[in-house]
Amino acid sequence: MISFGNILLWFGLLTTLACLSGYMAYNRGNQEARGFARAAFGMSVLAILSASLLLFYAFVQHRFDIAYVAEYSSRDLPLIYCISAFWAGQEGSFLLWALMGAAIGLVLMRKTGDWEGPVMPVCAAVQAFLMLLLVVKSPFRMAETALADGQGLNPLLQDPWMAIHPPAIFLGYAALAVPFAFAVTALVRREYDRWVLRALPWTLFAWVTLGAGVFIGGYWAYRVLGWGGYWGWDPVENASLIPWLLGTALLHGMVLQRARGSLKRGNLLLAIGAFVMMLYGTFLTRSGVLGEFSVHSFVDPGKALYWTLLGGLVVAALGPVILLAVRAREVNSRPLADNLLSRDFAFFLGALVLCISAAIVTIGTSTPLVMSLLGKPTSVKPEFYNRTHLPIGVLLVFLVGVAPVLAWRQNILTPVIRRLRLHLLVAAVGAIVALLVGVRDGWMLLLITASVFALAVNAAILLRMAKRAPLSAGGYLTHVGLALMLIGIVGSSMYSCSQQLTLQPGQSAEALGYHVTYIGSERPEENRRELKLQLAKGGAQFFAAPKMVFSPQMNSWVHSPAVKHYWLQDIYVSPTALEEHEDQSSGQVEVSKGESVKAGGYTFTFERFDMSEHTDASSATVGAVLHVKRPDGKRVTVKPTATFTVARGLEAQPARVPDTNIKVAMVDIKVPSIQLAISGLPGAAAAGPREEAVVEVSNKPLIGLLWLGTVLVLVGGLVAGVRRAREISRADGQQPETATVSENGKRVADGGMQKAAGGRRKPVGSRR
Repeated sequence: MISFGNILLWFGLLTTLACLSGYMAYNRGNQEARGFARAAFGMSVLAILSASLLLFYAFVQHRFDIAYVAEYSSRDLPLIYCISAFWAGQEGSFLLWALMGAAIGLVLMRKTGDWEGPVMPVCAAVQAFLMLLLVVKSPFRMAETALADGQGLNPLLQDPWMAIHPPAIFLGYAALAVPFAFAVTALVRREYDRWVLRALPWTLFAWVTLGAGVFIGGYWAYRVLGWGGYWGWDPVENASLIPWLLGTALLHGMVLQRARGSLKRGNLLLAIGAFVMMLYGTFLTRSGVLGEFSVHSFVDPGKALYWTLLGGLVVAALGPVILLAVRAREVNSRPLADNLLSRDFAFFLGALVLCISAAIVTIGTSTPLVMSLLGKPTSVKPEFYNRTHLPIGVLLVFLVGVAPVLAWRQNILTPVIRRLRLHLLVAAVGAIVALLVGVRDGWMLLLITASVFALAVNAAILLRMAKRAPLSAGGYLTHVGLALMLIGIVGSSMYSCSQQLTLQPGQSAEALGYHVTYIGSERPEENRRELKLQLAKGGAQFFAAPKMVFSPQMNSWVHSPAVKHYWLQDIYVSPTALEEHEDQSSGQVEVSKGESVKAGGYTFTFERFDMSEHTDASSATVGAVLHVKRPDGKRVTVKPTATFTVARGLEAQPARVPDTNIKVAMVDIKVPSIQLAISGLPGAAAAGPREEAVVEVSNKPLIGLLWLGTVLVLVGGLVAGVRRAREISRADGQQPETATVSENGKRVADGGMQKAAGGRRKPVGSRR
């Protein structure tokens, strides 16, 4: 079975290379070669599909003689996770990527018309690269020793989102090869206009699928990982974000080229750049160079895979870029409008801002690699990305609000302001509301104001367009989603509050206005703990059940939060620790300097001795400075003292913990430790083994707007994609294809102007 799997991979590689050779012969005039190339590609698809089914079967049948299966599954793994374990590791995810590319190639081969000949060789070359990676690092490699059971799947990956997130990411990766192929073809054939019509729907498809992967990954992190956030600027996260940002810039550039004939060179560069940066991110996260800086990246995959990844990246980057540099002067691109107050310039500036964002993320992600080469390995902190993207976000969302009301080429300021006055008023109201709820940071206030402005403008246009031309409303729906996303990001990340509680079963404490009661924990399995808490506020209550699962792969407990959704916020309950210890609610405890002891839900830390009390020839007084952490997380300091005299020995003077009946006495001194007697603790009669849970209660204001915004962004992209696909269908029935399709579906001369009534020219509007 193992050898057969490897045979399938080799067969897939050879047939893909045969497809590439066949299409090259076809492009040189051999008409019969196209049939051979198509057949070869079909056989490569069959080989990839067969290898995928074989690997699925190996997981379901627990074939632990295969190293990849043994590493990512076990006999007790549920069937759904046995299937999703397929893409849990490096080899399986490469095979998934190749499978997605094969499916896209089949559609592309049948739907590209006269572009099939030059486009398919580029796609075949990409497929050959993926197959080479699989041959170098095969998922069918035999295990060194026979195993009765596998290591199992990381508990963090045992989640339903695991079945959706990676396929979406790799479908987006595979689809990014299509605009790249069209751009390379345009350079080879010297056809710098027609490719945009064909590539635009595929670019939208890649943008939507990759965006879905990015957004689902954020939601998965929020709901499952328990650290309270959804984006940590990890290199693996950034590896998907960078090409998505460049793809967003490319979409706007394509619309500008379709409408005005501008930005032709820039669009070629963006189509190449989005694909190359996707490969660069793959190299960073899968070659092992960032193994010490990313919690997601793969470590030490081997030199063969390292050099294969690097070689593919270099070839994909240098070849097309050199060709673009050679042909750049041939690309006759119409200049942008001289007037800064025009839709032309707004689109250009928006694309430029997105490219700057991608460049900043690339610099931050590449810093560990660069600094390691310099002998000073280090990485940038999330604050670097957050600070640099605040002004970018403000400018970008402001452009999203202004661009829809501008005409192409030229506008007069006064009428523009007149059209925007109601929306500016809504933005001002939004700013006032933000101030009233406590927003004081200048950049945050600007971002909220600009987002409300963009929301008002695009929502108004969306309502009109939804009735007249629904398929033309996709861009506006996406922009509404973006504005909601940014408002949700500001609220949930910058104005979230959290409080940590340490509770024993039956104990209660206040957190964020909620009365939190720890009921206890359950152990459905040996390596799983489920905490039970009740949260009550204002007569309403709900139960939370955060979980902890021990991961053998990480040799630590992983935490899964409980989330309660409300209209304006989420309440997020994340477990931090669950401990069993000998409760010292009565009796005495010994503690050394710098150490802590827990009793009755309180933590006592011995900080230092204090010798400042009165000392004379007949007596000496010593104090012990103790930091006390209460169950509600508050900290206080107490100082019990003890006086030693020759006549009476050591006499303790207890100290009371403020606002409690707890008294702490130092009854013995054994430098560097002391003996403490603690009285008045709650539950003192129940001394013995006790359970203690540490949980963090947080609120996430307006986070629902973030998730709603992501959905609207993707739905808007799908609507726009349907519209652009229909444009191709209409264009296929009309010749020549050198004309530009206007934004309302009519064919006009390249440049985007059409005759208006009375013979006067008017600008063609632009809607994605």
